[in-house]
Amino acid sequence: MVGMDKGDWEFAISLAIGLFGFLGLDWKVVGGRLQMPHLNVRNSIVAALLLISISFSATGWYQLRHIDRLHWTMKDSDMEVIYGKTYRNEKVEMDGKKFDHCTFENVTFVYHALAPTGFNQSNFEGSEFYLETDNDAAKGMLILEQIFESMPGHKMFYQGGIDPNGNLAPLPPAFSPQGAPDGNKK
Repeated sequence: MVGMDKGDWEFAISLAIGLFGFLGLDWKVVGGRLQMPHLNVRNSIVAALLLISISFSATGWYQLRHIDRLHWTMKDSDMEVIYGKTYRNEKVEMDGKKFDHCTFENVTFVYHALAPTGFNQSNFEGSEFYLETDNDAAKGMLILEQIFESMPGHKMFYQGGIDPNGNLAPLPPAFSPQGAPDGNKK
């Protein structure tokens, strides 16, 4: 069982305050008396708004606790397109970006693995490139790729995703080399 984090405590406190407000509790409750307010239009509106607020809080809390961490929600068509930019000796954030006709020289790519990324007809110049990630799953994939590529007799390493039917599906090309509009270069 997972303990309660800050977001859970904030939700619990706001829920308790909302319930106190909904039930019409005031400081007299501490003295042992529970009074329900006389029902009128104003109180009905306040009660309805409090119920709506509690519903939205509960929905948001549920969605926050049930994030699909295995699948990106961003589609390729939603990616930010960076066109014709030159990066030299700097860090380049990659998540959610497609680099089109860009030039990279001695850069550090930073990939959090939270959204897709891609390159189209870009140039890579210089001799030092780094890939940084703070995502443990991405680190694990890089380690596995190194292991497979270092196997004796290694000739080709096929990568793919799993389609809805459970079959290996090739990954879409993430890189189109200069001069080839749809080519895939590794």
